[in-house]
Amino acid sequence: MRYLMTLCLFACATTAIAQPQIDWWREYRYNGNYGYFNDIYITEDGGLALVGITHDEGQDGGNCWLLRTDRGEDIIFSRAYELDPPVRVGRALIETDDGGFAIAGTTNVSQARGMKTDRDGNSLWSLHLGGDIGGWVNAVIELKAGTLVFAGADQLQGHNVQGYLAFVDQDGNLSNEYRFGEDNKNEGFYGLREVADEGIVAGGYRTTLNEPVLFWLVKTDFNGNLIWEKTYPAREAEDERLYELVSCQGGFALAGKRGEIVGDIETQFLLKRVDSAGELLWSEEYDINQNAAEHCFGLKKCPTTASCCMESEIDRIIMSLLLAL
Repeated sequence: MRYLMTLCLFACATTAIAQPQIDWWREYRYNGNYGYFNDIYITEDGGLALVGITHDEGQDGGNCWLLRTDRGEDIIFSRAYELDPPVRVGRALIETDDGGFAIAGTTNVSQARGMKTDRDGNSLWSLHLGGDIGGWVNAVIELKAGTLVFAGADQLQGHNVQGYLAFVDQDGNLSNEYRFGEDNKNEGFYGLREVADEGIVAGGYRTTLNEPVLFWLVKTDFNGNLIWEKTYPAREAEDERLYELVSCQGGFALAGKRGEIVGDIETQFLLKRVDSAGELLWSEEYDINQNAAEHCFGLKKCPTTASCCMESEIDRIIMSLLLAL
C-alpha cells in the first residue's frame, strides 16, 4: 500500500489515443500522514483543489482532507477537519460562487454528509444528509439560484437503497430531499448536472439481484418531480457502472466502467453519449491498460477533449483522452 498521494498530469497526442507522457507529478501528505484524494477541481484562478481522506498510522477512521494549490501546484493550504457532525471522507467538491468550497462526503459508517468552507478552507458548516440506516453523497453542484444540490444514495427503513438528492441553502439548511427508485431494486447517483431553466439530470446505477448493473439516468424539475428516467442495456453477464456525467451540446456524456459480473478483475473505461432526452447515441469502451481494472471516476468537458480521472490496478492518475463528444 502507498502511504502518500501522488498526483500526475499527463499530456496526450493530438490525433489519437496514445501512450501518455507525464508533464509533472507531485506527492502530498498531511502533516506526514498518509491519505488519498477522490476528486480534483480546477479553480477560477487556475490552481487545483483536491479532496479525500487523511489519517495517522493505526488510526481508526480518518478525517476529510482538503488541499488547495496555486497554478504552479504549490500548496496554498492543506486542511483536515474534525467536525460535528463528522465528515471522514471527502468524495467530491466544487468551488462555489463566493470562492469557497462545497464538499460531498461520508462518515466511517456510511452516512452522508455535506460541508462548506470559505475560500481559505475554514469550515463554515457540516450537515447530516439522508436517513440513519446508511447512505452516501458522491456529487455536488451549485445551482444558478445559489442552492447546493448533493447527490448519492440513501436507505430508509423497509426500503431498498434509492437514488438521493438533497437541496441545501448557503447557510447549511436542508430545504428539500428526494428519493428515486423502484421496488426490489438498488439505485444510487454518482454524477449531477443542472439543465438551464429545466431542472437537474443525475446519473448513476440500477441493479437487481442476479441481474447486470446498468447505467441509470434521471431528469427532474427543481421541485424533485420526475421528468424521465433511462437505463441502458448491458452485455450479458457484464456490469456497467456510471460514475460521472458531463453536459455536451445536445445532450450528455456518461463515463464509467464495464466488467464481468463475477470477479470484475478486468474492466474497461466505458463512455456513452446520449441526447437531451436521454436516448442513447453511441457507446464505446477503451481498454487502455490491458489485463487491468480501469474505472473512470471523473469526466471534464474541454473545447476539443474530454478528460477523465481513471483508476488502474494500483494508482490513480489523471489522463486526457481525445474524444469527439
